[in-house]
Amino acid sequence: MKSRLWLWSITICLCVVLILTSQVAAQTVPQHHPRHHQYRLYDVGTFGGPSAYGSSGAISLSTAGATGAADTSISDPFYPYCFLDCFVSHAFLWRNGHGTDLGALPGNNDGNSSYGFAINNSGLVVGISENGTTDPATGFPSTSPVAWLYGHIFNLGGFGGTQGAAYTVNSRGQIVGYSTNAIPDLYAFNAYFPSTTQVRAFVWELGKMRDIGTLGGPDAAALVISDSGLVIGQSYTSFTPDPDIGHPIADPFLWDGRRMIDLGSLGGVGGIPQWVNNQGQVVGYSLLPSTGKVHAFLWDRGRLTDMTPYPSASGAFWINEAGVITGFDAPYAVVWKHGKRTALGSLPGYDVWATGVSINNSNQVVGYAFSDDWFSTVGFLWENGDMVDLNALVQPPSDITVTEPLQIDDRGEIISYAADAEGNVRAVVLVPNGDCDWGCEQRIADHQNRPLVVRPKNNALTMPRFGKPADGLRKPLGPRPDMMSPHPIPLN
Repeated sequence: MKSRLWLWSITICLCVVLILTSQVAAQTVPQHHPRHHQYRLYDVGTFGGPSAYGSSGAISLSTAGATGAADTSISDPFYPYCFLDCFVSHAFLWRNGHGTDLGALPGNNDGNSSYGFAINNSGLVVGISENGTTDPATGFPSTSPVAWLYGHIFNLGGFGGTQGAAYTVNSRGQIVGYSTNAIPDLYAFNAYFPSTTQVRAFVWELGKMRDIGTLGGPDAAALVISDSGLVIGQSYTSFTPDPDIGHPIADPFLWDGRRMIDLGSLGGVGGIPQWVNNQGQVVGYSLLPSTGKVHAFLWDRGRLTDMTPYPSASGAFWINEAGVITGFDAPYAVVWKHGKRTALGSLPGYDVWATGVSINNSNQVVGYAFSDDWFSTVGFLWENGDMVDLNALVQPPSDITVTEPLQIDDRGEIISYAADAEGNVRAVVLVPNGDCDWGCEQRIADHQNRPLVVRPKNNALTMPRFGKPADGLRKPLGPRPDMMSPHPIPLN
């Protein structure tokens, strides 16, 4: 009996010692509070060709998946007027690690290309498709605004012209974009392919396409629609060319379901809106008088505010539901909150210029930074006051380099451009995969000491949304530089 009591006493003492020891250890060893998550990288893949592309300036990643376009192995039959990179490309739907070819409109011996620009949480994808014909005035392929649902493609119609595209869709299934009509226009907006007739903004709902008008000129295009049904875009304000630019002035607009509101300018010849939240706050950039520079603007309840009241160039690209804005204030990627500007930092070897392109409702920002030789870009994530190279957060590490993020959603998932080991353009989705551990933090330190060197191919390819050269996106004007400017029409 005494021996049992003695053993119990020893056991209790040992337990007390272990508990006290663990408490002391917990007090002396610093706790790990990670600032970031690790991410698993999913390569969307292709349909037999070299490259794949995400979509900028739209909700191209939702709970229903991600969309964009991927190359097939078929040469573009419309060469030299190629849709993307002179391969036939098809819209894709990526979901749960698997990509589906959404196809294109029939015609042209199945040689038509398509592109998915946006997707809502119900899985409705909208975008553009060649329709198998050519514009007799320009020789370029004709396109139509389209939607895909449950793997089926639908032509949304048009206003009688040869070009059209659907840019974004909201949770209600309302779709916005542009369609050309048959009225000649010397100063037609730069659609995906050039047009010689008027470009008109539309809202499509319940099977009907509605022309929502202009600000007084011949052309308009709708770019983004919020879940509350607010539409932003750009429109000519008159039919008369401005002597300094050679075409009518184009202002940003907000359409509230009843009327088109001119958001005005910062004194220069026009501006471009980039995003609108459900409260009707609009951000973008506007030209300044005489200087040729652009400044970020916020339009809120009838008031247009210059976000950068000093000489540097700036632009705003996204605003979340709390009114927090991201963009650039040269040369820094920045966040504006209640009018206060915060520079997001820099990445070694990529610190000549950077921009934030998307911010979610948790104030996580993604964007990209240029290498010191202006030749390549690398994607970054900013959260908890810290900017980090997104490639350092990828676990397991990948030979695909994240180069230009496009969107971060409220789950923290990211869709981005990337470059594979051969330098081909890829589309990738990054999914949070646990907290950043000690190994992750070591990778962050390694990237700080040895910056990535990325040499992507395809610098001259035609990028998505507006048929602009890729190097047009590689300038401090964001994803829609000079989108609505006139363009030369080929004569042969």
